[in-house]
Amino acid sequence: LELIFLNFLSSVNFPIPCTTELHAKLARRHNDANILCLGARMTGVELAKAIVEAFLTTGFEGGRHKRRIDKIPC
Repeated sequence: LELIFLNFLSSVNFPIPCTTELHAKLARRHNDANILCLGARMTGVELAKAIVEAFLTTGFEGGRHKRRIDKIPC
């Protein structure tokens, strides 16, 4: 429920919880996500560090992804 609510806030671009580095990269590249969600029970420390690093170092691609995001009412 909290995840759904956050998506309605205009300044929050929230992805589905990231369980791999690829999920984190795609959340940034395609959705311009600015919040990272990790499950403590599902993610080990080293994997969590790798996911955070991937999230923080990946930029938004824009283009067709920006046009799609701009259609989302906030």
